[in-house]
Amino acid sequence: MKYKKGDKVRFLNAVGEGVVTKTTADGTVFVLDETGFENPAEQDELILISEYQEPEAANQETEAPAQASGTPDFYPEVSQIAGNEEAKAFFAMVPQPGRDATDADLETYLINDSNYILFYNLVEVTKAQSRGIDAGIVEPNTKISLFTLLRQEIGKSGDYIFQVVFYNEGIYKPVRPIEKKIVISPIKLYKEQTFKENDFFHEKSLIFDLVAAEKPETEAPEMGTEEKKKLKELEKMMQSKKKADARPRKTVKKIEPEEKREIDLHINELIDNTTGLGNSEILAIQMDKFKSEMEQAIKDRIKRIVFIHGIGNGTLKNELRKTLTQQYSKYVFHDASFKEYGFGATLVVLNN
Repeated sequence: MKYKKGDKVRFLNAVGEGVVTKTTADGTVFVLDETGFENPAEQDELILISEYQEPEAANQETEAPAQASGTPDFYPEVSQIAGNEEAKAFFAMVPQPGRDATDADLETYLINDSNYILFYNLVEVTKAQSRGIDAGIVEPNTKISLFTLLRQEIGKSGDYIFQVVFYNEGIYKPVRPIEKKIVISPIKLYKEQTFKENDFFHEKSLIFDLVAAEKPETEAPEMGTEEKKKLKELEKMMQSKKKADARPRKTVKKIEPEEKREIDLHINELIDNTTGLGNSEILAIQMDKFKSEMEQAIKDRIKRIVFIHGIGNGTLKNELRKTLTQQYSKYVFHDASFKEYGFGATLVVLNN
């Protein structure tokens, strides 16, 4: 089912409901929930509560001409802040609350700190390729969540290029389009001094200015003992990788791919009818399936197992990962391949 802006929907795999704010070309639906947070979800993870109804014109004679298709998405109703006319945008990396900044996963955000509407295109850049991973609109004086950078993935991901256009409806002062490359330094992310107090988040964060010119870095304060230890381990790991890459390549026989099992935890894949079931009952069914498949995979000596849980508001994903941490702590887990599953799956490595 296709959803449109303004439709009221309920999450199928998690608790809560909200209003559709936008849909993307790949079918992702963004839902503004009761807490004011915008959550991405797949279409089959939502249930329609009520369709958005266009308000009738108060006076047909004074009704304005119809706008072109798609105009409301590019010209949303906005609230402006006096004195915030300068074009400003930031990319933020925020450690998970309650965790040591040098040992936490990082939530990323795009911040529009201006009275302009902001259109962005986000590209991930590696040595092999450049890949578009997100695009959209950010309303004036707001921020949106982009993706989570797992601590164990730091150093494996590429750099990021933001292409940004500031604009407004009607009369306004145009601003030149901006292209800014953000280089992610693994060593820098292991220094506590990297994360600083800021105006956008309660947590100390790493903030990149997408508009201002680059400034030369000043000498960082002396690191603590624990930070030095982490930095030394990281440098040793990177040095070992360089030596391994420099060694001559040997011809070896092709190794068959590791055996992998995929388990889809979407409720409509587990039972035929969800009528009368509450969100907590649906979650219980999904978690029972997860635990039974984990035990079976361990018994079958499966090397890797992927649990497809979707995006929703993150309840199923969080419960799954909490159980992995508490009951299956000997196994490594992380986000599954983005290319194959997007942000909606978790990979558990059962046998290295």
